Amino acid sequence: MKEEIKRQRILETAFKLFSSYGFKRVTMDEIAHTAGVGKNTIYQLLESKQALMLDTVDFIAGRFETSVRSVLETDYPPVEKLRLFIKTVFEGLTPLRSKPLADLETDCPEAYQKMLMYRKRIIFGNLTKLINEGKRAGVYDPGTDEALAAHIVIGAVNHISSPEVLKTLDTR
Repeated sequence: MKEEIKRQRILETAFKLFSSYGFKRVTMDEIAHTAGVGKNTIYQLLESKQALMLDTVDFIAGRFETSVRSVLETDYPPVEKLRLFIKTVFEGLTPLRSKPLADLETDCPEAYQKMLMYRKRIIFGNLTKLINEGKRAGVYDPGTDEALAAHIVIGAVNHISSPEVLKTLDTR
């Protein structure tokens, strides 16, 4: 259990540093120091910086999925659930700063692709469920194509969370 706590602290620290400064600029020494562990501890748990980044994506995606599911499991009406879902998605993507996210695409493309896959699965999969729930409740038109509607919302979220748009919104 103690090892799992260290691993979680390392992954949380890696996320904070990677999302603030980018994959390339952050060193394993900085992660170890900030997490309060030795660099050897990190290498005992993860074989490389790239493996750390991939596990960090898994860790953050799991946390994001949990927050999305908590919205879906509420008893709120479909329209309120949809509003909270979009808010949760946006808040989940907000910590990703524009420059480090753009750099990740070139510096660690496997992690970037994995992040996109999670984002699509978590957002698209749950969004189509939400739309179907609204259709069953009679809130949304029964003829609504849930996949198309989900793609429209995802397109808007992708646009808002793209490095180019985030750059214009980034006041941090």
